[in-house]
Amino acid sequence: MMKKRILVLGDIHGNLTHLIKALDLAGFEPGDTLIFLGDYINRGNESREVLNWLLEIKKTGEHVFLRGNHEDMILKLLAGEAQHWYNWLEYGQGRNCMKSYGYDPGRIFYREEGYYLKKNEEDIALNGRETQIFIRQLFPEDHLAFFQETMITYETDDYFFCHAGLESGLNLSEQGVYSDALILWGDEDFLRDRNDYGKTIVYGHYHQKEPVIQRNRICLALEDAVAVLSIPEGIIYDSLGRTFNVIKAL
Repeated sequence: MMKKRILVLGDIHGNLTHLIKALDLAGFEPGDTLIFLGDYINRGNESREVLNWLLEIKKTGEHVFLRGNHEDMILKLLAGEAQHWYNWLEYGQGRNCMKSYGYDPGRIFYREEGYYLKKNEEDIALNGRETQIFIRQLFPEDHLAFFQETMITYETDDYFFCHAGLESGLNLSEQGVYSDALILWGDEDFLRDRNDYGKTIVYGHYHQKEPVIQRNRICLALEDAVAVLSIPEGIIYDSLGRTFNVIKAL
């Protein structure tokens, strides 16, 4: 009898097609546990479709859904933090996300004072209150609830999972306790950090052409693809049809 597997998925970024293909290539079966490293939305054209799929798969088993910085953007906007409009639309390529929900992103534009919404022939400043109204109207309630229910970190006996790495110098038990900013948004110190934290750190966020496999750390964020790490076999599959042997690479 085959040992129950854990399949860890890197950044999806609104690409349901790549997500499904990566899981198919990894041989995903009922009973496998899925751990998602966050960044489900933005950039790609299928953010709504990805969320609908995730909500369905969430009903079928004990899967783990971590928060990425792209979900953090939405939660901050939902809280009325209007300064995050730039992060979402420009850095996060959020207009593709809007389109997937049937909204014309051309109705939102920037002036020196900030972002505005064209509504009934009137220009509405997207201040805190209008930002909250917009986010609640754009995203279905169950999609917003999904974002809110995501976890910051998750760990097993041998692995520690997070979106963008660790806050360098803190024990694993302290990660995310004082602040989740570096875990969600990344930190250059972590990229230079060669400390042994006692577990393999599996993260995403930093997009590369191939997975980064180093001693005690694995990065699954890929450019124009979705990667899946299969545990315990130690193989990474991606939606381009490639495989990477973690054990041989170390």
